[in-house]
Amino acid sequence: WTAAELLAAEFPDPVWLVPDLIPTGLIVLAGRPKLGKSWMGLQLAIAVATGGRFLDVQVEQRPVAYVALEDTPRRLQNRTKKMQMPASAKLHLVTAFPGLETPDALATLERWRRDAGVRLIIIDTLTRALGAVDQNDNVTIGVIVAQLQRWAVSNDVCLLIVDHHRKANAQADDLVSDIMGATSKTGAADALMGLYKQRGQTDATLKTTGRDIEERELAVKFDQVTGCWQLLGDREEVLQGEQQQAIVNSLKMLVAATAREIAEATGAQTNHCYERLTALVERGVVKVIEGTSPTRFTLAKK
Repeated sequence: WTAAELLAAEFPDPVWLVPDLIPTGLIVLAGRPKLGKSWMGLQLAIAVATGGRFLDVQVEQRPVAYVALEDTPRRLQNRTKKMQMPASAKLHLVTAFPGLETPDALATLERWRRDAGVRLIIIDTLTRALGAVDQNDNVTIGVIVAQLQRWAVSNDVCLLIVDHHRKANAQADDLVSDIMGATSKTGAADALMGLYKQRGQTDATLKTTGRDIEERELAVKFDQVTGCWQLLGDREEVLQGEQQQAIVNSLKMLVAATAREIAEATGAQTNHCYERLTALVERGVVKVIEGTSPTRFTLAKK
């Protein structure tokens, strides 16, 4: 490309598997063990295979292959029944796959794409798919993931690999550095997704970043009944809503209080509490008691 050719060229828009969330290409979904990554991967597979919704986003129906290297057919049956997967879903599930370091792996992916029209392939997990390959070997891992990425991008296929976080206490510190193993893995990926959840809780944060996608932090919640993750909204907006609700609840008990007193009751910092109080006053939920010093707040009457 010359400078003039590049500036004059017209390129197609990115191809999305889930609009504005998951593009085609090589995607890594990582998190600590036993926090629901496999449930999320299977939920995505069923949503695409049925033309349903994933995290409240409508997706186009496409054939899907789900490589479940840590599950048995019985467990897959139990999980898909819990998720109410219809028998008509365009979903192929396999529990064995060639090692990603072998030529057979890419040949198998290409056969699925060519013969079955598969547009989403989920490999769960990368550790099992790599076999004896050292995940800290930057050169070897780099060659493997680069081949997978080139194949996925050139064929408009979403190849999503389920992976692990390197730190047992990873808490959304850094979406890139939290992923276990060689840095060449994250460098080759078109998008990264990180699932962060406190052990024993159902609420979690799904962080995303990538070459052609906006960085996002979504608040999600795992539904034990359906086995599906539910979108609560933008994490910051959900958090602000919860914090404002805590202020409202405290004023129901205190009736009238200063920002400092409310902060002590809710466990928040005074300056943050004052900002949220200001927002609640603007919304007409809370009002300022005139003539008080320091300023006191109370709930507005409806």
